[in-house]
Amino acid sequence: MIKIKIFLATIIITLFPVYCIHAQDDIVLEGQVLTFNRFPLNNVSIKAIRTGNTTLTDSLGFYQITCNRKEKIEFRAYGFVARRIKAGKISGEPLNLIYSNTKTSFREAISGGHIKRKDLEMAIRTYPLKGEKDFTKYSDIYQLIKSEVYNVNVNGNIITTKQFTSFLGSQEVLLVVNGSVVTDISFIDPDDVKSIRYVNDAESSKYGSRGANGALEIVLK
Repeated sequence: MIKIKIFLATIIITLFPVYCIHAQDDIVLEGQVLTFNRFPLNNVSIKAIRTGNTTLTDSLGFYQITCNRKEKIEFRAYGFVARRIKAGKISGEPLNLIYSNTKTSFREAISGGHIKRKDLEMAIRTYPLKGEKDFTKYSDIYQLIKSEVYNVNVNGNIITTKQFTSFLGSQEVLLVVNGSVVTDISFIDPDDVKSIRYVNDAESSKYGSRGANGALEIVLK
């Protein structure tokens, strides 16, 4: 009987330090998730890979999750590049998720409830996106614009702003190719397009009254 008690005591003594070590490694991780280093991301899925604990960010991008400091934490949101970071290396600074910048990214980010449409549109207009997109899948420039530029309407070869400007006058946007104002872009092959974006308000003011409805800026390769 005495031997059994000694044996059990030995097991308890052996396991107790291990338990203490694991308890010391458990932490409550708190932080914020942004995109473009400015806009909070809502409903971001956060998972502690080893323990399996999960949580979501709130409307301001804040989160709290219990995890082990040595395990990796996964941050995942539709329309953004997922990240895995060791918990112990996550500092007090907000964590930034990069916008995927694919054909479906805009729709996925909005439908996933991660960011407001107006905020994402502003971010895309204001901040440069990494990588050169592949536009070869489009049959013509108007199909490209309809699929890739979310601030304008395309009807045939007429491109108008989605923002109401006036009951009178045209709603057509200004067309700018390689810095020069043009009236026709039908000659442009999608394969020749390096970048395309719609600008308005302060950014389009450089074009004077011609930029009242915004401008579609196209840069060719």
